[in-house]
Amino acid sequence: MAHFITNSQIHGYSLVRVVLSGCFCKYFFSFFFISQVFAQYKTSPKALRLYQSAERTLPFDSKQALALYQEVVQVDSNFAAPYMRIGQILSHELDKEKEVLRCFERAVALDSNEIAFSNIYKILGEHYLREGSYQIAQKYLQGYLRLHPNASNATSRSIKRSLKQSLFAQKEREKTRVSIQNSPLPVFLNAKLHQSYPVMTADLTSLIFTINNGDEDIVISERTTSGWTSPVSISTNINSSQNEGTCAISADGRMLIFTACDRSDGYGKCDLYETRKTGTQWSIPRNLGKVINSPHWESQPSLSADGNTLYFSSDRPGGQGGKDIWVSEADAEGLWQTPQNLGSLINTEFDEISPFIHTNNISLFFSSDGREGMGGFDVFVSKKINANWSRPAHFGYPLNDHAHQIGFYISPDCQEMLYSYQYQATKRIYQNLPQTVICRTPLPDSLVAWCPVVMFIKGKIRDGQTSEPLGARITIQSIHHSSNQVSNYTSDGSTGKFLFVYPKNVKVNVSIEKEGYYPLHWELELDSLLKSASPSLDVVLWKWEQNRSMRIKNILFLNNKTDLDATSLGELKQLADYLLKYPYLKIQIEGHTDDVGQQDKNMDLSLRRALTVVDYLQQAGVMPTRLQAKGFGNTKPLVENISDENRRQNRRVEWRIID
Repeated sequence: MAHFITNSQIHGYSLVRVVLSGCFCKYFFSFFFISQVFAQYKTSPKALRLYQSAERTLPFDSKQALALYQEVVQVDSNFAAPYMRIGQILSHELDKEKEVLRCFERAVALDSNEIAFSNIYKILGEHYLREGSYQIAQKYLQGYLRLHPNASNATSRSIKRSLKQSLFAQKEREKTRVSIQNSPLPVFLNAKLHQSYPVMTADLTSLIFTINNGDEDIVISERTTSGWTSPVSISTNINSSQNEGTCAISADGRMLIFTACDRSDGYGKCDLYETRKTGTQWSIPRNLGKVINSPHWESQPSLSADGNTLYFSSDRPGGQGGKDIWVSEADAEGLWQTPQNLGSLINTEFDEISPFIHTNNISLFFSSDGREGMGGFDVFVSKKINANWSRPAHFGYPLNDHAHQIGFYISPDCQEMLYSYQYQATKRIYQNLPQTVICRTPLPDSLVAWCPVVMFIKGKIRDGQTSEPLGARITIQSIHHSSNQVSNYTSDGSTGKFLFVYPKNVKVNVSIEKEGYYPLHWELELDSLLKSASPSLDVVLWKWEQNRSMRIKNILFLNNKTDLDATSLGELKQLADYLLKYPYLKIQIEGHTDDVGQQDKNMDLSLRRALTVVDYLQQAGVMPTRLQAKGFGNTKPLVENISDENRRQNRRVEWRIID
């Protein structure tokens, strides 16, 4: 079960039991400890005899030793060592947590300078930090550092981190008066022992998350006019008798990356797998291979909207320490490249997990226990600026609190958050595990600047003659924007359906291509689309035919001249790139004018404009033998020349395949 939530603490076993089991299972105080204690504390002969007897009994019969230690404190209630021993033994019983804490607190209160009590200070400090009792945590953490003022080992660094968190949390909670109530999703969506790591498609119609009721599976719920449907297994091809979970979904809902552990085709403890959806069916998952997966732990993936960038958490070598966030890009053939560590600005020597790249491909949300925070795992956000990441910002209190904050999802419009919330073990226990639910809340105004909004458009691509659905490549590129972001999508070959996202208030070029068909290139006319409640495009592609001409949109010439307007270059570059992609095509560039002016001059002007386009394509690398030019003047109008708008439509440049 720790495969997907990262460790038993996050899965929520009794906090004291988790912390103590690693420290005390071998009874970490050696017999040398006896002489240390008695060098500092004088007790009665009776208490001494009982304590020595208990120490001799402890390795063989802890139950009998416990009775002896309890008798010691009845004889001498100020003897510190037996309180430590009682707490140590009781720590193995789940229902004795409060008594364990009382014993440990009594021990250090009676002898605050005993260096052998260092681990008690550590246990108490970290327990109260996880409970959100920050002032109490501070006292015990400082107690540990007081006993080890010059230590620089891993334990000391961990204590210093926890102390920073307790101090930060007190200031953060003091300055924040806002109260945010965790609002769980409906009960039928939170019906299992654990629900975590929610993700959604960009149109917010499909909710996918991990459930754990003794076995982790991936489930899906669909939004309908009457609300969410009851979650069901996403696919029998994906879920098995083993654990599957912590998934990532592309914006269109057709590519899923998920985690599976202990599989026969795995490279490490937990690996990442890929499956794709065609129509309503998910493919048999495939392991992403040894480029992505290592002999170590890979989990908690997140995909960019177009599915071409993959973020994940891993403890593989080469990072900053602990679990780090890594990123891989897919090449032109769709193959994942060697993952890169996000570096020390994002990762720390401790754990960074649960990355989520927003649909805008700019905002990266992740959880970390290595930074100043409220204790446990807190959520941070960083923005990509010119391929570099900004210094992460803390989500703030009360979105971050003493519980673990993991598995965040932020809607494309940056209005709402979904997240996993784990109730504290002291509040809700079921089969010795606390319940984890999916909650939602509006994104606070303080975080809006970190989350540029994106929009989505759906549509369908079909054959112009048969109306059969087509699978085609869709490229979206921002215009006049600092990011100059390019995203690539595909339509579903069985349905023709597609979905793509684009930055709000940013002009974008759309290119739709399929081999054997004329491409479509245009600047997306957002205003007319957004007037509809559900923006949708019906895209028609026509097969390569010698009797069909295709207009080059947005080709503009200066009035009565052959000089290209600067706005024309983007469209021409797309045509050049297309011709370079299919070097066997030969085309004819055709110029047309309106009816203004003399016909012979219009014929000459249209030819010269066609030649201007041919010249541009040649300079872009298209062989001259593949290009012809012809002018038609005003002899082939698209519409009747009866208005300025009609004349504008007739002034055009087209191209057709001639061989």
